[in-house]
Formats: sequence, structure tokens, C-alpha cells
Amino acid sequence: MDRPDLELVLAVRQHGSLVMAARALHVAPSAVTKRLAALEARLGLRLFQRTTRRVSATAEGDTLCERAVHLLRAFDEVEAELRERQAEPAGPIRIAATFGFGRRWLGPALADFQARHPGTQVQLQLTEQLPDLAVEGFDGAIWLWNAPSDRAAEWV
Repeated sequence: MDRPDLELVLAVRQHGSLVMAARALHVAPSAVTKRLAALEARLGLRLFQRTTRRVSATAEGDTLCERAVHLLRAFDEVEAELRERQAEPAGPIRIAATFGFGRRWLGPALADFQARHPGTQVQLQLTEQLPDLAVEGFDGAIWLWNAPSDRAAEWV
């Protein structure tokens, strides 16, 4: 049984009609009839009593509908939690930087970032030599340096 099955039985019980349930679910009435019949066959029991004027839940149908309400609510809560987690940055971040810039500017900025996003673990490595980012597992680097004085004329 999956989420569409649970939504189907709830729509049938709520509307008391296969045609009205089909409208609520935006499907053809024949699709509701076939899906409900397939679900009942798979479970080996009747979920709804059908007359020409009304559809009403059996005891088993009521039990399934009560559970369906809780299960669908749980599905919605899990989806909302996962969306919320996706929107919030999380995980380790490794950055390399030069001593002066890293200590003066980047360190405080990263501390503020981590305070705003407690799911992150920021590691700042200050060094004089640019590391091999891929080999050493860095996510990025900010590197500032002065051109050597003998080559300064080439940059102008």
C-alpha cells in the first residue's frame, strides 16, 4: 500500500461517492473504481459498501482510514523536515587561506557564518603555501600574495 492508496480511501470516505472522490483527486471515476477494487483484492477484504446512492466505509475501511490520516500526516512531517534540512547549510567546510588575510578577515567572517548555521563545521587552515586542494580535501582557498619585486614590472 502506498501514499496514493491512502489518499484514495480517505477521499472516498470523505466524499461518500466514487465520482466525487475522483473529482477531488482529479482522476477519472473509472480510475477510482479500478484502484479501489485492486486495493480491496490485494488486501482480501472489502473497505467500502457500495449502493447506487452512497458509498460507506466498512469497519475495516474505517480502521484503514484512521491509520491513513496518521500515516499521511507523518509523510508530510518527514517531507517538511527534509525540505527544512535542505534549506539549511550543514556539514564540514575546509578552507585554506594566507595567514594575514585569514586571521584578520576570513576567520571572523567564518565564525559568524558558523554561528548562523550551527549545522556546519568550518575548518580554516592558515598557511604560507597554497595546498593541493583536491589531494588535501579542501573545499576552497582564498589566496592573496604580492608579486615578486623583480617581476613587478611585467605585471604593469
